[in-house]
Amino acid sequence: SNWLPDMRGRWLLLALPVFLLGLSAIFIGWISLQFPVVYLSEDPELYLNRLEVVRPNQVLDRNGQVIAELGAEKTGTLTPETMPRRLSEILVFIEDQHFYGHGGVHWPSIMRAGFANFFSGGYSQGGSTITQQLARTLLKDRQKVVARKLRETSLAYYLERNFSKDRILAGYMNHVYLGHGAKGMETAARFYFDKGLDDLSFVEELALACLPSAPELY
Repeated sequence: SNWLPDMRGRWLLLALPVFLLGLSAIFIGWISLQFPVVYLSEDPELYLNRLEVVRPNQVLDRNGQVIAELGAEKTGTLTPETMPRRLSEILVFIEDQHFYGHGGVHWPSIMRAGFANFFSGGYSQGGSTITQQLARTLLKDRQKVVARKLRETSLAYYLERNFSKDRILAGYMNHVYLGHGAKGMETAARFYFDKGLDDLSFVEELALACLPSAPELY
């Protein structure tokens, strides 16, 4: 029977793209790790500077009460020591369960998302880690193109080499966009619940942690 050679040929045709995709991912990952400037358009340190807390100019009344805020957009002020532990654990569980184990990129998730998107014929699944999402925010580029993904990967590795995991998580919580102009968990808590982060219930924290993937929709 000729069906055995035919089956082997088909399996080979399926295995070859998988092998080439895996080899390409390894090469891209190595270049991103060793030479981040290859893909980044600016000095990596300039992107790290964007992690600094941004506060607008405040207008006070005669009693020292804030009556207006002017100028730059504001970000959160959380640090590794002050970020709410329960909220951070919920966020890691929802967004990136491998956060404390990977080096910036979780390649199995990338491969899984790549196959899912290939077979669906569109963008149906993402595989970005929290570090990659923070890198994307610092790049200020949300185009779904390969070039942006390379820059994002390079900056994610650079972040991991320069900051602790908790510093990266705090930066993410300070800068993540959560809809309706709310940037950062602190701002979002005030906007949606009129509360500080420490006063949120478990359900409210869960609601905030679910927003990053589709803030305006949710």
